[in-house]
Amino acid sequence: MRQFVENFGNLPLKLFSFELKKEMDLSHCREYYFQAISNSSWAHEGYLVVEKINTQDSDLMDLLKRLHTSFGIGVVLLNVQDMQKSQVLLNAKFKENLDHAMLGELSQNSPDFKDFLKTS
Repeated sequence: MRQFVENFGNLPLKLFSFELKKEMDLSHCREYYFQAISNSSWAHEGYLVVEKINTQDSDLMDLLKRLHTSFGIGVVLLNVQDMQKSQVLLNAKFKENLDHAMLGELSQNSPDFKDFLKTS
């Protein structure tokens, strides 16, 4: 972990997190958004990726914009039939500093993530 953190400033990469949901409406928006926040503390950019969002629902879109302004999680409307047609509704805000404690915890709990840190 220390070696990764020491070398990280020189590495040309960004870490992304993605919280995937099948469908989102106003009643689940806050819950899903805060799950995305919680699961992105280790990443430079975090996204909430949803297959079905009613972008015509002004209350839902206004809430997403307010949450984005406060917390910076991006939102992607996923097109599962044609990934190239997926739309970024809100771009994630880039976080310069990562949560090193969370990176350490992830490396202890995930052999894949630990291996990733070793290769970087």
